[in-house]
Amino acid sequence: MSVRRTWRRTTSALSSAINAVFPYGVGDFVFQVAILSSTWWVYRYVRGAARGAEALAVHNGVDVMKAEKALGLYWEPWLQTHTSHVEPILQFFNWFYTNIHLPAILGCLVWLYLARRRVFPFFRDWFLALNVLGIVGYTLVPTAPPRLIPSSGIVDTLYIMSHHSYQVGPLSQLANPYAAMPSLHFAYALFLACAVAFLVRRRWLRLLFATYPFLMFMAITVTGNHWVLDSVGGAVITGAAYLFVARTVRTPATTVELVGASSWMDRA
Repeated sequence: MSVRRTWRRTTSALSSAINAVFPYGVGDFVFQVAILSSTWWVYRYVRGAARGAEALAVHNGVDVMKAEKALGLYWEPWLQTHTSHVEPILQFFNWFYTNIHLPAILGCLVWLYLARRRVFPFFRDWFLALNVLGIVGYTLVPTAPPRLIPSSGIVDTLYIMSHHSYQVGPLSQLANPYAAMPSLHFAYALFLACAVAFLVRRRWLRLLFATYPFLMFMAITVTGNHWVLDSVGGAVITGAAYLFVARTVRTPATTVELVGASSWMDRA
C-alpha cells in the first residue's frame, strides 16, 4: 500500500511539474519545435541550391560593395583595421559571432514559449516570416560576404585567429557562404531586442538587450561575414515581417502593436 501511495505521489508530482513547465502539454511544445525547425530544413535546401552560383554570388557581392561606396557606407575596412589594432577586442567579436547567435535566439524563443505563452504565436509567426523573407533573398540574390571578395580588402578573422571557420571544418558544412544579403544574424538580434522591449517592464533589462543588435552588427562586420547593407537588409525584413504578421495574426488579447504593447505586457 505504501508503495502504491509513493508511486501515486511521485507520478502526481511529476505530472504537476510537467504541467508547470509545459502548461499546454508536452505535445504542444513538440509541435511548436517542429514548426520552428522547418526553417532550418528549408535553409539547408537553399544552401544546397546555392552550389553552382558562386560566380553570381561574387558578382552580387561586388555590386553591394559598389553601392556602399556610392552611399558612403563602405565602413568594413575601417572597422576591421581599427578593431584589429586591439587584439582582445577582435578576439571578443570572433567569439561573439561564433558562440552567441544561435544560443541567444533559441533562448529567446524558449523564454517566449514558457514565460509569455499567451503571445507566443505572434512572435513565432513573426520569426517564421522574417526567416521566409531571408531565405527568399538568399535564393533570388545569392551574395558573397566581404571575406570572399578579394578586392574588398577584408580578411576572414575567424580563419586567421581561431579554430573556427566557415571555409573549412564543421562550420563549413552548416553555413551557406553565399547568404550575406540580408543578414539573418542582425535580423535575429533585432527580433530578440524587440521581444524584450515589448514584453519586459524593467527598463534596465530593455536597455541592456537594446545593445545586442549593435554588438551583433559589429561582430558580423568586423569578422568580414557581412556587408553593412546586409544589416540594413536584416532590419528591413524584420520590420516587414512584423508589419505582415501584425496585420494578419491576432494574439488572444489584441493585435500586437508597437504603441500600446504595455497593454498586454506581463511583469518581468
